[in-house]
Amino acid sequence: MRDIYQAASRVLVWLGMADKDSDQAMWLVNSISETNSSPNEDDNEAWDALVKLCQRTW
Repeated sequence: MRDIYQAASRVLVWLGMADKDSDQAMWLVNSISETNSSPNEDDNEAWDALVKLCQRTW
């Protein structure tokens, strides 16, 4: 699997249907990936949204 993902130019992942706070979670993920740090560490709503997203049953 590593070889497949490593060679991919783009990977799409289905995370399920959007929830009311999914946008906040994805904003936080994007911000972390762009800055390589944790932006808005005091933004509890965004962090809670991310935790909720990660706790979904897959």
